[in-house]
Amino acid sequence: MHHDRHVKHTLRLYGMRGDHIHLFLDQFWPKYKISHRRLLHHQLGIELAVRRFGEEARSPAKLHIIDDLGCVPATWLDHNPHLVYLEPGDKAAQEEDLILLYGRETYESVRYG
Repeated sequence: MHHDRHVKHTLRLYGMRGDHIHLFLDQFWPKYKISHRRLLHHQLGIELAVRRFGEEARSPAKLHIIDDLGCVPATWLDHNPHLVYLEPGDKAAQEEDLILLYGRETYESVRYG
């Protein structure tokens, strides 16, 4: 969904535009295009948004992800591969970005169970 549509939907439901939240969730679009969703479009991404912007970010962040994916996956490993597919060469760079976002401990606990 385009940024303007996310903003309008958030404004209609929550009385706020939430530009900062939508920009945060989509910050990797220029680097990864459609597979940017793998980095922040899941429950852990919502928690990062809440940590960064406060509890008022929870509902708009969740709405953003549902608008894009139809559900909120638990982690980056739980995405529907037809909605969040990796381009050749993206995986290694994304793994590095995931470690920077979530820390090595969280990354490894998700990756290795």
